[in-house]
Amino acid sequence: MKQKKEFIKSTLIAFIVRLVGALSGFLMSLFITRNLSVEESGLFFLGFAICTFIGTFCTLGFTNVFIRFIGAYSADKNWAIVKGVYNKGIKYAFITSVIVGGIFFFFSDFLSIQLFNKPELSPVLSVVALTIPFFCLYQLLSFAFQGLHKAVFSIFLQNISTQFIIILALAYVWFFSFDISAKHLVIVLTVAAFITFCIGVYAWLSRPENNVKADYSINAELIASAKPLWVMMMLASLVQYSGQFITGIYASAEQVAFFSVAQRLAMLTSFVLIAVNMVSAPRFAASAKQGNKEELRATSLIASRVMVTLATPVLIFMLVFPEFLMGLFGEEYKQAAHLLRILVIGQFINVVTGSVGFLLNMSGYEKDMRNVVFFSGPLAISLGFLLTPIYGTTGAAVATAIALASQNLIAVYMVKKRLGFNTLNLWKQ
Repeated sequence: MKQKKEFIKSTLIAFIVRLVGALSGFLMSLFITRNLSVEESGLFFLGFAICTFIGTFCTLGFTNVFIRFIGAYSADKNWAIVKGVYNKGIKYAFITSVIVGGIFFFFSDFLSIQLFNKPELSPVLSVVALTIPFFCLYQLLSFAFQGLHKAVFSIFLQNISTQFIIILALAYVWFFSFDISAKHLVIVLTVAAFITFCIGVYAWLSRPENNVKADYSINAELIASAKPLWVMMMLASLVQYSGQFITGIYASAEQVAFFSVAQRLAMLTSFVLIAVNMVSAPRFAASAKQGNKEELRATSLIASRVMVTLATPVLIFMLVFPEFLMGLFGEEYKQAAHLLRILVIGQFINVVTGSVGFLLNMSGYEKDMRNVVFFSGPLAISLGFLLTPIYGTTGAAVATAIALASQNLIAVYMVKKRLGFNTLNLWKQ
């Protein structure tokens, strides 16, 4: 009972902070659409999606590795291994992100013209290339703090700091009635990502537990775990971002803006899932390391109940009032209300299935989750390329929702198979 109360208390704190992050994301999108034209907004959102996808690629799968290993070894107060895990992940990610960012910079013209057929996207992508290393590294830092059970600070780094800086910049622009373009806003994004990165590094190095000699004795285990997680993350990211990418290829920048805003709104519902996972994922790792499946099941059950209870009202509101919500971003955006409804259905299944991905990843079944996304990732791309040319953004939304729902429902089956319980049985003791 004490553990349950402690978990719920930590989750509610994380929920409140993550709610601030969700509101920051909402306000950032709102300020962008109110300060930029629909076309320029579409260019920025496409550039931001590319930055997020490439930045995730450059983490090399160490995000979930950090949660799993830092979560497990910090619970045992083994700070030498924690430092070794952190050092190794940051080193590999830094080298990769600098190389990939450089390559991306030199090919920004080619991608803009040959792939997206949008020459005006080129200056945006050239600046995005400079953002990639900072974005990649502060994301890794946020997962490292999540492994330390510092959920509040983790959420701040991952979801609040960069967005808040962008909001402040846009508020300044609005107040003084400046004209800005997508390129100007991406420059702000780069500065914001750099500041967030510096905050994260300072906080990590200031920890007294950091004053130990790093232990690299589990390097082989780290790499073995990171490989399937890396593949899994990239395919899962394709499920999330393929709709925007394929819309960017087949549709105008304005249509990209409509789809991006609808998806960003729909994903606000997942802030509950993310908030709960901030608390539960390290606990999953610790329970799995101790071989305590009953505790694993109990934590998962509590997490699922909290998620469904908190997310359902938000989901219902989005399904009932999509025109109102999309209209907040401008009259033009109301025409995309149906996209929000479609995407919200996919997000509802994402929430109701629970923390299936983290359960598998934190329990040593990364390859099972990788196999799940081996199906859902290509499904998202295939459906996207099949439906988008025919049905436009509606086809992209349907493809994204189907792929996301399939991914989570298959993962439910894998959790049942490997761990012996069904995350959909929310009210079963």
